Amino acid sequence: MALLVLLVSLSILSAESQYLMGETVTFLNKGRNPNGTFQVEFQYEAANYGFVNQPTIKYCYNGDCYHMGTELLKDSDSQIEIYLFGGSTVINALSDKPFDVSFSGCCWNDDDPTSKLQFMTHVDLGVRSDTGLPNRPPITASILIVSVPFNCPTPIKLPVFDPDGDRVRCRFGQSINNECGLCNQISGFTLNETTCEISFSDSFGWSGTLELVIEDFPQQDITLTYSDGSSVSKGNSPTDEPLSKIPFQGSYYLLESSSCSLGDYIPLFLDSTPLNEERITAFVGSQFEFNIIARASLSQVSDIMVTGPLNLNKSFQFDTMTRTGNATVMWTPSENDVGNYIPFWFTALTVEGYQSEIRCIIVNVVPKTPIMTTMTPSNIEANIECTETTMSLFVLKSSVPGLNEYNSRLNDPTCTMTSNLSHLIASLSLNSCGTEIQDNGTAIIFQNEISSFDYPNQIISRANQVEIPFSCAYPNTGQVSASFSPHKADYKFYEAGFGTFTFLFEFYDSSDFTSIIDLSEYPLKVELGQMLYMGISVDSSLENIKLFVDTCRSMPHDDPNDSIYYDIISNGCGKDDTVMIFPTNQTQFNFGLEAYSFIGGYPQVFITCSVILCDADSPDTRCSQGCIDS
Repeated sequence: MALLVLLVSLSILSAESQYLMGETVTFLNKGRNPNGTFQVEFQYEAANYGFVNQPTIKYCYNGDCYHMGTELLKDSDSQIEIYLFGGSTVINALSDKPFDVSFSGCCWNDDDPTSKLQFMTHVDLGVRSDTGLPNRPPITASILIVSVPFNCPTPIKLPVFDPDGDRVRCRFGQSINNECGLCNQISGFTLNETTCEISFSDSFGWSGTLELVIEDFPQQDITLTYSDGSSVSKGNSPTDEPLSKIPFQGSYYLLESSSCSLGDYIPLFLDSTPLNEERITAFVGSQFEFNIIARASLSQVSDIMVTGPLNLNKSFQFDTMTRTGNATVMWTPSENDVGNYIPFWFTALTVEGYQSEIRCIIVNVVPKTPIMTTMTPSNIEANIECTETTMSLFVLKSSVPGLNEYNSRLNDPTCTMTSNLSHLIASLSLNSCGTEIQDNGTAIIFQNEISSFDYPNQIISRANQVEIPFSCAYPNTGQVSASFSPHKADYKFYEAGFGTFTFLFEFYDSSDFTSIIDLSEYPLKVELGQMLYMGISVDSSLENIKLFVDTCRSMPHDDPNDSIYYDIISNGCGKDDTVMIFPTNQTQFNFGLEAYSFIGGYPQVFITCSVILCDADSPDTRCSQGCIDS
């Protein structure tokens, strides 16, 4: 049965002249309405140079046309005359089957009316057989602006991420599909569609536009099921139709630099800056905050450009003593953000226009832990804060008349609470005060309870009792990555944090795993067949947790979704004949294998492992199952 494809047309209008630097549109599935339609939110962002007039978007759906307003985002920087705009609108789609959204308007350069705008978004809301959830599109940087020295020809990896774990492809837009306006295929400019890396030579102009399309394909054959009961199969071949398409249009600028060393003229992010593709959990109603620090010792960092949610706040300062630019990003997620992967993209710029790498962190928004109470008739007002080692409950005194630190206690009555003028405060470590631990397979949950009493040391009460259960949930899965290079290439190392747990992936010099290879010894050179010793651990003070390595997969590129891969560990079982697993404690996993290379002249081998944390005492967790050899 053929799928119904709807076409939605949008036009971008402007009241005054403009110089457009880049724009993009993405979509979010906001669920089904009571009348059976499907609520899809489209989010638009654009970057303009040299003016602050707000662009207006005209969109048409099912014969009706509307205008979507935009607003100037708070991280626009008037010093370098780059202004970011954003807006959103909701379309109530008649079906969850695929439809296309086309955009058109004028112009990349207002002085050239032929430099028209054109791009397309493809939407498919079918429920996937591999995740059990509606399909989601890839996530990209809101705005693509690439400013690089032409005499430092380093490939640039485009910032893309897929929340469903799909394989992502980047390609040039095609005019026949209404995916580009200029449709220029630039000489000397190369796009690797598989790795989404761009490279260039100095044989082409000093500036230009990039009109790209980002597509996603499943890692294996899947089925999409729709609300009318129909279904369709989707394959992972490059010739198959993609699940989604989103536009990624921007500008590039070529400069000349006296030095190609990072940190001289080209800004370098310092260690306290979040890693690229780091996953972080944020809670509804609680302020999420992170810091970015960049240095260009022979220049001056003029700004750190950040794109993300429309309501983010950013402050920036330049420290003349350390020659660093420092940005603090703050954002408070709402209920509307729950279940979404929210990207924050950032790059540092200097006064001359040099640009750092583009980094991204992915924020998963989860509901604030609900506070339940037996208090009637009115609810108790309370908030909870969860850190890596503690949880704290703040109960508004006025919502529970008579409750104080002297007539209430935790599971362990020997633990004391404190108070201030407005709140009763229970602050405790995750392993103390009678805290109970549960493992539901996807998170480790720490639970305690405040309860009231009449008199100390009594076990009965004849007064109305107040009970306030509270808990903190910590996602128990994550990924760690490292790489080695047969013979000659540089060794690349990073550690990845997931939620409030931090996982480490390190190399050791021998099978006793007592000495971590020092960074001063890198680049690490290994011979084919040489034994490599690696350790994965969780950095946490929590007791009674167990680390389990579910999968380890190697690829010739720094891309976990690479179509070329070799399984080292799968479902907890060693798949490579040379894999050796060494006994250790329950928060460390040590293993070794013989070094190898991928056929085809690939210089590096990248390893990514998926890890799980469990309650060590629970018999029904993935950790307790061990190897499941299928």
